[in-house]
Amino acid sequence: MPRIRQVHPKTRLLLVGDHPSPDLASLAGPGVTITGVVADVAPYYQQADIALAPLRAGGGTRLKILEAMARGRPVVSTSLGAEGLDVTHGRDLLLAATPKELAAAVLTLFGKPTLRAEIRAHARALVESRYNWDRCVREHLELYERLTEARRLKGHSRQRRAHIW
Repeated sequence: MPRIRQVHPKTRLLLVGDHPSPDLASLAGPGVTITGVVADVAPYYQQADIALAPLRAGGGTRLKILEAMARGRPVVSTSLGAEGLDVTHGRDLLLAATPKELAAAVLTLFGKPTLRAEIRAHARALVESRYNWDRCVREHLELYERLTEARRLKGHSRQRRAHIW
C-alpha cells in the first residue's frame, strides 16, 4: 500500500473475508478497512477497481478469483492464488510474486485503463465460457459416468475370472 499510495494517495484497501489474522487486523486504519465476515460481498465488489488475491498458502478452488472476474474486476494474484485456473498472465489477470511486484501490477492497472478494460473483458469471457455452472456440471457428470462405467467393467471382469477358477 505505501508504494501504491505514493502514486495514488487516495487509494483505499478493503480486506473482506473470514477471520483476519491479528497481523492483518492490525493494519486497519485510515484507508484500510477490514470487514471480517460479511453477509454479501456485492457492495464491496462495486466499490473495488481491482481485486487482489495475494495468496502465499492454501488449497482448493480459487472461487474468489473467478467471482471477481465474473463481476468484471481485474485481478492481481500470486501464482499460488491462481493455481489450477486456466488463466494467462497479462490476458486474464496479472500475476506477481512479491509485495513489490503486487504493488507494481496494481499501479500498472491504475495507469493503463485500456489494459484494465482488456483484462476485464478477457477474464469475464473466460469465466462465462470455461467456468459457467452448466459446463462445470456437465464435466462432473461425464466424469461420474466414466468412473461408473470403469467400475462396472472392473466388476464384470472379476465375475468372469471367478467363473474360470
